[in-house]
Amino acid sequence: MNWLMAHLISDYLLQPDWMGNNKKEQILPLLVHVLIYSTVVFLLTWWPLWAILVVFLTHALLDGTLWLYGLLMSCGYKRFMEPPLFPWSYIIVDNTLHLVVLFVISLVCGDGQVLGRF
Repeated sequence: MNWLMAHLISDYLLQPDWMGNNKKEQILPLLVHVLIYSTVVFLLTWWPLWAILVVFLTHALLDGTLWLYGLLMSCGYKRFMEPPLFPWSYIIVDNTLHLVVLFVISLVCGDGQVLGRF
């Protein structure tokens, strides 16, 4: 579960406002955030380089683009993506996708305790 702690630490504690508010429009805040995120994941999991590259790329795609917003809107989640639910609805979906990526990598890398239960 170190991947969960890495996500919480790097996506919340180590992401100041200038990163969070600007990462969709500017490359520097996005790159700094994704580098910090990937580094913390690496330091807490010791996953192989290919896994950290997947973490880096998927995190950059989710945080640096608006494709998720467009996907949700086009799939009939219009009210879900408007106040009062928005922005929390978007944050929850975004975080769920980040956690799914980390969970799947943990299964592939064999360090998730879930494998031992099957």
